[in-house]
Amino acid sequence: MRASFVLLDRNVDEVVSINELAIAPGETGFAPGQEALEAAERRVTELDSDGDNQLSFREFMADTLGRSLRVIRESRRCDRAAFDVCKSTGFRLA
Repeated sequence: MRASFVLLDRNVDEVVSINELAIAPGETGFAPGQEALEAAERRVTELDSDGDNQLSFREFMADTLGRSLRVIRESRRCDRAAFDVCKSTGFRLA
């Protein structure tokens, strides 16, 4: 995960700015468009816990781990639902 953060932190100042986040999807080398800047600003605002309008590695990790945990929980919920269906229909593995 550190490698992903380093790729976003283009000026190596240990934080990801709105501009750095906006540039990341296209990696064109050109200035990001207004839509990309607005999307990046919304994302930074959502994740920025210390109010500096940038993402620290800690904030980046909190988001990344949070999304990973949600995926795991959803997967477990789906597995449980599938098990319940099999159980209710009497399906058994040989």
